[in-house]
Amino acid sequence: MDAVVAGIGMPSAAVILLAEKRWEAVVAVSDGTARAAHDLEFVLGEGPAHLAAACGQPIQAVGAALCDRWPQYGPEVASLGVQAVIAVPLLAPTGLGAVCAYGSQPAISKDAVMAAIRIADALPLTLARVARGSWNADGVAELPLFGEVGFPAAVHRAAGMVSQQCGCEITDALALLRARAFSTGRPAEEIAAGVLRGQLRLR
Repeated sequence: MDAVVAGIGMPSAAVILLAEKRWEAVVAVSDGTARAAHDLEFVLGEGPAHLAAACGQPIQAVGAALCDRWPQYGPEVASLGVQAVIAVPLLAPTGLGAVCAYGSQPAISKDAVMAAIRIADALPLTLARVARGSWNADGVAELPLFGEVGFPAAVHRAAGMVSQQCGCEITDALALLRARAFSTGRPAEEIAAGVLRGQLRLR
């Protein structure tokens, strides 16, 4: 992820791989800002990664345009000090995921956009070379890029527990986790950790 940040020339970045029904399968981040920015997107259900993956086109927004494009996500991500966002889809139009970069200044250079596009073009080729034996029990590829993935694996494990506890579908369990994170203003990972430790029960 350090190489992704250096290549794009913006201070923070994330790579998001989406599974069936647009669930986050894997998220790799460069730093706390990128992690918090993507957590907001997961909790609020709107933001650059999902939009780029859905429309199959690069997305960029700076300054006030963040709030214009995403009425909930925009103000929240701005509160993290993010003033510019680029999101480029991976392997459009498959909806595989996106590369996102976050900047602290309300400007995006043409070079940054072109670098993000090159990285997004190269990543699927890397993923395609993964041998079947590289997938762990959680269904997450054990790639160098994703070697220390914590989110959203914990969130998905917690969703499985909530699904069993409530007798609901996984999609509904994820919605319950998102709702609790949103209503309490806490990160989704923190809510998931409470569920996994048995300290929190969602209904």
